[in-house]
Amino acid sequence: MGDQSRSLSRFRVLFEWTLRNYEKQTGTDLVKHPLTQRLQGCRSIESVVGVFREQMPAFGSDDDGDEGRIIRSLKGTVSVLCALSNSAVLGKSTGLVRQNT
Repeated sequence: MGDQSRSLSRFRVLFEWTLRNYEKQTGTDLVKHPLTQRLQGCRSIESVVGVFREQMPAFGSDDDGDEGRIIRSLKGTVSVLCALSNSAVLGKSTGLVRQNT
């Protein structure tokens, strides 16, 4: 368990460093970004995908076209993040990704 704690600690340090570095380079604090705030309120895969779908106004409603492929990929990614978030090992490090069960 000690190795897992060290790995999680390194992951958290790397993640926080990356957030600070991104803010320095872009002037954007991702933690305070409106999209981040909206995503934190999501409690299901579908609600996360819905937030991102709203960000894609250029696409039509054709789920078989480009939007459909993007949404299917996004659902798969969000599903994996939710599974990691719910795992005992990574749950603390992926706290922004939560699925309401």
